[in-house]
Amino acid sequence: MPISSTQSGGVAIATQQVTNNSGAERKVGDILAMQVVGGGATMDGKNATLPVVAGATPEGVLARFGAIRHADTDKTYADGAVCFIQDEGLGKARVNGASQNIAAGDILVATNGSDMLTTVATQPNLAGDAPTVTTVGSNGATSGAGLSNIGATNSGDVSGAIMSDLKALQEDIAALRTIVQALLEVNRAVAIAQDASTSSDELIDVYFLKRS
Repeated sequence: MPISSTQSGGVAIATQQVTNNSGAERKVGDILAMQVVGGGATMDGKNATLPVVAGATPEGVLARFGAIRHADTDKTYADGAVCFIQDEGLGKARVNGASQNIAAGDILVATNGSDMLTTVATQPNLAGDAPTVTTVGSNGATSGAGLSNIGATNSGDVSGAIMSDLKALQEDIAALRTIVQALLEVNRAVAIAQDASTSSDELIDVYFLKRS
């Protein structure tokens, strides 16, 4: 179970006592995830391992992610050792800013099999206007500007109008895909970077997001 506490200044955080089940020694700031893939005794809510973020195991994306927390940033934990991971509030985490430069305010996501957080190439935009979708009324009548009304009354070559309609639909689908992609990226977010990073395995300040 998460253990609530406070940092100096009264900032709420959440930590959880876990066993390092990653198969290797880990250090402060390394990212671990509660083990939800693999079955058996390792899925008793007490074990944490490297993130499993893969299409074939979507349940891994929904696991709680956190960084090993200790006042001594040089402290290490052997495989099988008990440690605390922080999964909510202001803390520190190791990031890989070399694979994708990280700016303060960027979302941070877990990657498959990595003990570091990284960011995405394009930050998701959910505050913009919703895409304007071209619509067609009943019997092919155009609802507002957009698709041409092509029907039995047309004479001659209408291929140009058809291609124009297909292009409009293609643009609509691309706009919707952009919104869906932004939603997916936000769903993957583990934390928000408080510092910039262009290096690998760098310990920076982050704000861990609450994941229910």
